[in-house]
Amino acid sequence: MYENIQFIYTKEELKNKPRVFKINDKYYLKQDNERKLHTGHRLQKLLYMITKNPIIYPTVPSRKTNLVLFESEILEKMAKEGINVPKVVYKTENYYIMENTGKTFVEIIERANDKMKEDALVKKL
Repeated sequence: MYENIQFIYTKEELKNKPRVFKINDKYYLKQDNERKLHTGHRLQKLLYMITKNPIIYPTVPSRKTNLVLFESEILEKMAKEGINVPKVVYKTENYYIMENTGKTFVEIIERANDKMKEDALVKKL
């Protein structure tokens, strides 16, 4: 199913790799990093607890929560709700691997010309 891709990595193998990197052209590996919980994150969590608005869902969990599992579970929940997100194909406590879904949002925006950006904004309004 995964074309004999090696999904098992040791901490030593990942030590000098970036937080997110490609495994051939079909997958990305995203590993844990040191999180920095700022005042804005705490405010975001408080606002979410009050409003339950999914737009302001906390993006950085408390230090007790495993960040890799937190992020991968969010992707899995979103996929179950029918949202088009990368499929998580493998996860451990140190990293997870997700399918490459094509260009990132940032890549699309950076390559778009001003007319395309204006049209997209007007269409949303």
